[in-house]
Amino acid sequence: MDMNGLRSRSYIKIGWKLKIPTGRKYIPTESAAATVSRPSDQAVEYEVRKGDSLYSIANQYQTTTKALMAQNQLSNSELNVGQVLLINPNISVSHTNQITNYRVRRGDSPYLIAKRCSMNLADFLKLNQLTPRSTIFPGQIVSVMKK
Repeated sequence: MDMNGLRSRSYIKIGWKLKIPTGRKYIPTESAAATVSRPSDQAVEYEVRKGDSLYSIANQYQTTTKALMAQNQLSNSELNVGQVLLINPNISVSHTNQITNYRVRRGDSPYLIAKRCSMNLADFLKLNQLTPRSTIFPGQIVSVMKK
């Protein structure tokens, strides 16, 4: 919080560039993505840089281009510098082809959405990087798996 001048640990906005403490100093976002050499158990947001390709990013995170395209709803392999890709190593390639977006409606809860889409609640939460205590809002876009 101190490094980023934040007043509240529960309030950040999409698109903000944050400094991540590494113990000694912080690594700027441009080089932070380059230092990742193996996939983690949590989803990663990767900002596309000049010279990147789906193939090189997939190799870096030990996944496939097909999985990246499905996870990010890409219709082709063209990338733009600055584009942010979601890389979730917890989703198998066989399931990524069935992922679709769902717009949260008034009265929806993670449980109701998971039930409506015939999903396990834990899978829904993991897919959307939510916890059981997370709040969702009408108009929010979440991912669901088609059956």
